[in-house]
Amino acid sequence: MHNISTKKLFLIFFILFFLWKNGVQEFLWQKIYASARAEYNEEELPLVEVITPIETPVIEQMKFGKETVQMKKIIEYKAWARVMYVDIYDHDFYIGFKPLSAKYDIFYNTVVPLDISLFTGEIGKNWKKYKVSHEYRALWVGHGNLPYNQKEVSNNHTIPANNNIRRAFDIMKQGRVVYLEGYWVDWWGKVDGIYDINFDSPREIGQYHDMNHLYGGLISGKCRQIYITKVVYNGYIYE
Repeated sequence: MHNISTKKLFLIFFILFFLWKNGVQEFLWQKIYASARAEYNEEELPLVEVITPIETPVIEQMKFGKETVQMKKIIEYKAWARVMYVDIYDHDFYIGFKPLSAKYDIFYNTVVPLDISLFTGEIGKNWKKYKVSHEYRALWVGHGNLPYNQKEVSNNHTIPANNNIRRAFDIMKQGRVVYLEGYWVDWWGKVDGIYDINFDSPREIGQYHDMNHLYGGLISGKCRQIYITKVVYNGYIYE
């Protein structure tokens, strides 16, 4: 029997990976993690975000891996939106000593394992005209002379409520429409039980940071910390 060459092994791996990312993974994830079929076609619905402030927020203690944080749900959130980017950060390999900066990142990525960047409204309809990139926790939108409305562009630091919801984000593709339901939250905790960290969400759609938070010398839109309790994607419900 002849040995399989490295070139053939690479080709086989490439074909399997291509099939996995272009149908196989989504099919399996629908069977394993989705709870039901949706009764509507999300692609035919308007691209819109709806927020409802919670009059009396309650602080809850939540466990993420070995870490415990305090979380306050401040705004009920629902959105039909165009997926522009999903960046996932919960694949870190941690062993031995790490500096505080790395421990901070590991802590944050455990609580907030991914970002999802969304377009709504007219920008969501014309998304192909815009240049979009996402670098660690930051969304960049190149629009030139195109219309730009900060209320139709968002970058969301995302906390899935459970593993079914977490897995839904694995299969999302740019340009598809997703339904998200959950809460904007403020949350805080400690790194190694010593160093305080604290994160908060905006109080309105399209809110900008103040002059103390510049990115690339520019004022940026304020990212949300969102706790997601339901996802509908490609006709399947994850909750």
